[in-house]
Amino acid sequence: PVTSHLSLSLSLSTYMSGIASPYKPRRGRRRAKTGSDAQWRSRRTDAAPLAPALASPPQCSSSSPPPSRLLTVHLLTLSLVEEYVANLPAFCAHYYERQSNHSVLLVAPTAQAPALARRLAGPSCQPPTQHAQILAWKPQACGSRFLLQAVDIAAPRRYAQLQASCNGRNWSQEYALYSGSFFVSQLLWLPSLGDSDWYVKVDTDVVFQRPMPFDLSIELARDPKTVVAHTGLQPSNSCERGVLQALRRFRSRGAVRPPPPMSPWCESAESLPAVFYGNFVAYRTTFMRSKPVLELSRYLYRHEGHGYFRYRWGDQASPPAFMCHALRESAPSGARTGLGGTETLFPEYTRHLDALRGLVFKHERSSAMKKQLKLATPKPTPTPKREGVS
Repeated sequence: PVTSHLSLSLSLSTYMSGIASPYKPRRGRRRAKTGSDAQWRSRRTDAAPLAPALASPPQCSSSSPPPSRLLTVHLLTLSLVEEYVANLPAFCAHYYERQSNHSVLLVAPTAQAPALARRLAGPSCQPPTQHAQILAWKPQACGSRFLLQAVDIAAPRRYAQLQASCNGRNWSQEYALYSGSFFVSQLLWLPSLGDSDWYVKVDTDVVFQRPMPFDLSIELARDPKTVVAHTGLQPSNSCERGVLQALRRFRSRGAVRPPPPMSPWCESAESLPAVFYGNFVAYRTTFMRSKPVLELSRYLYRHEGHGYFRYRWGDQASPPAFMCHALRESAPSGARTGLGGTETLFPEYTRHLDALRGLVFKHERSSAMKKQLKLATPKPTPTPKREGVS
């Protein structure tokens, strides 16, 4: 872990030192004297190429790798890759290398996949250029096997002009797509996801402060009923509005075989009692790729897409709806405000990863990143605010 930490740190330092002289500001604009060198330099168009972050040198392959028990999934775009590279030393030393039979799946929009492949694996690897193509490699600097998969990610045309708005904020469609609907729709439809027992959705701005105290796949296998493992719940707010109503419309479509009854609160509640905190969540793959979940996932994306692109359901509204549709609970769900340990949501089928408290935290994104992801438009009338929105 120490070696990988140093190797990856050197990749980042090479990136910072490999950039040529500072950007020359336009006439009449004063360059900031402190705290903005990297931001100014990043505007150069003639900068030296960045050193590959995960090459050393890798053994590349375009064939599908063997299955692994645990798959960590990150969505990467050109606007997120440097954030991921900056957090790679902690990911490798404290998380990836402490897992057995583990792979890292980096999903990228097809058009951006070649550039991301060069940034991470180097120019010697053949990048994926078509939907579902995979580049697989195992760098010496980080102990896990890495997969970069190109995926055609786009919002349906009829939702192209929608702007997401909830909880007193406006959100770009890029954010609603990449940080939301993708993880509960197009990701689930990838056959490559089915090669694992569990997959973990992890945001690129999560920072590990200390080593994970256990092998996650072994820990999750202890209870065969668990389908979701999370680090906390949050009370639902206006970002999840309408998801239960959409679920009921799906179930009342007149199927040949009526679905089994849902838990009472799923049938009658106006809103979800809580959602799983979305920056680090583990899902049992067989559940998330089961026929009932995939059918509901496709329906919500194709026929209720305004929930993702107007209400900003994100990736947190749909999993409780999946569980309402496919599971029957005997213990009631409920929640308390905040990320305390007393809240419950499908307690028979979920696991609270208490040991990760204090190990994983939500890293504050830079102001430049926030500007790319969120729209600078007037805010709607504020509603009660939820802590720690992912």
